[in-house]
Amino acid sequence: MVLTSMALVCQQYLLALILLASPLVGCPVFAQTSPSGGSSLLNDEPAAVKLNDLERPSSDSSLLLDDRTDLTLDSILQKRFATVEKPVFTSSPLEAVDGRLYNLVTASHLRAGELVQTQIVRLFKPQPGVNDDLFANQSNQSIYGLTDDIELTLDLQGVNGTVPGPQGPFIVERRVGVNNGNFFQDGTFQGKFKLGRLLGAQVSAVASVTTTRPQFSFYTLPADPAQPLVGRVLVESRPQDGITLVPALEVPFTFKDGDERLAFTVAPKVAFFPSDNALFVPLNPGTSGSFGTTLGIGLGVAYKISPRIMVRADATPILTGNNTVDFVSGLPSREIPYNLGVRYLVNPRLSLDVFVTNAYANSGAASLVTSSNTGVGVALALTPERTLYFLDFPANRKFAETFELGVPKAVRRQFIPASFDLLDGSTVPGGVTRANIQAATGAVSVVARSGALDDFETGTYANFAVDSGPDESDGGFSTKIRLLHQPSGDPLTLSTLFTIGRTSSRMCNFIDNDRNGLQQALNLQPTACPGVPGVVPAGDRGPIPPNIFGLVTENIGELIVLSLSFPTQYVLPEGHSFWINPKVAYVQRGGDNTPLAGVSVGGALRVWQGLDLVAQLTPMFRGDNAFVGDTLQQRFPWQAGVRFTPGFSPAAGGTDLSFNVYATNAVGLSPYQSLRVRADSQLSVGLGVVLPF
Repeated sequence: MVLTSMALVCQQYLLALILLASPLVGCPVFAQTSPSGGSSLLNDEPAAVKLNDLERPSSDSSLLLDDRTDLTLDSILQKRFATVEKPVFTSSPLEAVDGRLYNLVTASHLRAGELVQTQIVRLFKPQPGVNDDLFANQSNQSIYGLTDDIELTLDLQGVNGTVPGPQGPFIVERRVGVNNGNFFQDGTFQGKFKLGRLLGAQVSAVASVTTTRPQFSFYTLPADPAQPLVGRVLVESRPQDGITLVPALEVPFTFKDGDERLAFTVAPKVAFFPSDNALFVPLNPGTSGSFGTTLGIGLGVAYKISPRIMVRADATPILTGNNTVDFVSGLPSREIPYNLGVRYLVNPRLSLDVFVTNAYANSGAASLVTSSNTGVGVALALTPERTLYFLDFPANRKFAETFELGVPKAVRRQFIPASFDLLDGSTVPGGVTRANIQAATGAVSVVARSGALDDFETGTYANFAVDSGPDESDGGFSTKIRLLHQPSGDPLTLSTLFTIGRTSSRMCNFIDNDRNGLQQALNLQPTACPGVPGVVPAGDRGPIPPNIFGLVTENIGELIVLSLSFPTQYVLPEGHSFWINPKVAYVQRGGDNTPLAGVSVGGALRVWQGLDLVAQLTPMFRGDNAFVGDTLQQRFPWQAGVRFTPGFSPAAGGTDLSFNVYATNAVGLSPYQSLRVRADSQLSVGLGVVLPF
């Protein structure tokens, strides 16, 4: 009896201890609770063993003689078979093959509380005779799921003031109000309502209204297209005193295959244009015909090649009405708006599209209007957790931040600094804002970079040319995507940076290749820097950067600048780092001096922890970039200095507080101005602070 009881007890203890992989030297020595409450060794006396009286087992064999353990057999078994719960993510709207296309709304809906923001830039080459060398149409689109069945969209749109260009015997220019710029002139408000399913397709109804206030000016054609301002005469001006509302209706039918790799949409669409214009293109003076009601059938398709790559396209044949003006005849006409491109998913919350297009805009009635040329578009879509610093979207947190879930978040958030340029280094981690203020004898440079995700940031920057020389100020917006990250296991860190900004009035000097170009323009002498139409004088703001948004005024010489760069960094185990940064900047109406192109090469030598010696040189490959005497010549920008990082980090992710002391011959520290050299190669000495929060 005793032996049988001891055998049963031994089996129970062995089972528990083996499951925990704990050492058990032997059995038959166990602890038993004595009547006095202590413990005594078991022996072979009869009736001394009862299972219920046994001491609870411990995973530690050293406690087998201890009666103070509180573990039970059930708790041990639960620990053995317990599983670690991992976050469960759902597919984001950016991964969906049936999501919104470039110019076509599909019947697919965001779920309640979800938000998708998209920045889009379309670039067109104008026809000859236009006083411009680039049309840059930009937009900012926000789509929000109010409920699972109702979706709301706000789409802000802007186009160049020299749009649309040639229309038969006229050159036509479009402005919104008097002296206004071309950022966000028009807005489309749109609602989408789920109707259900029909013939295997999901069906929705879409209603929108586009608000605008365009002013069209009609000029005679120039005698020499190479000199578009010489001899041209204003024939007619059509101001708009009030806001114009242009409604549109759509009914998309979206079909999706079973494995969700292919989706197709058919969407009847009708827009109710004013009789004398289609938002971006007007009727010519004395021309018969009208715009009015325009009906089209939108056709869209998307195919998922891989989890990260999709091919997407849409086109809308026009059945009745007109949606553009023929640039040769000047008569109202019909043209199919189309878009064809590829989407690449940087991560489940961020996508990048590159596409060809002939459409001016994205949503509502504006999406039906076509340009006379085919352009190139770039779209960046994001599902943010927060926006405007205080609006929270918790529904977006159910989307994974990366495809590489095995890399710890703390590693993905590591920031790698580079030169003293405002937007250099890797991306600012999500939820962190990195403020950078650099004050030098030649310029004051500031930037605020905010991480929306660990590998995506946006920013706003400005350079003040504080002296009275011929060099210009600039300011604008930046978007940066991290493609590779060395701390996460990649061989190096690689990002792509895009900026769109404006220059100050002194840009007239650069585009005229004349140190006194601005003064000549203000004196109404023939230059490549014309004044801005309107009754309010549009003079020089001095060193103040331009009005970036263009919502109040646009002054002479405030021209668009686009830049694209690819910061690439490598860090040694000792802390030394090296980088190479190819960059190109396109200056509106820059003539032979645009684009500027160069490659910044530099490094940071780690003297000791927290102290780096930094140097950078930028060989130029294209464009004269410095005033030497009265005209432009080519010079190499450089910078050198010391970075001190005391080790204090107000924000997580390696974005430590740091201080800079440096010297440079560059005009400023934006991507564009880092390619420009100060007049007569003057030296500028500066102090700076970088503060993350």
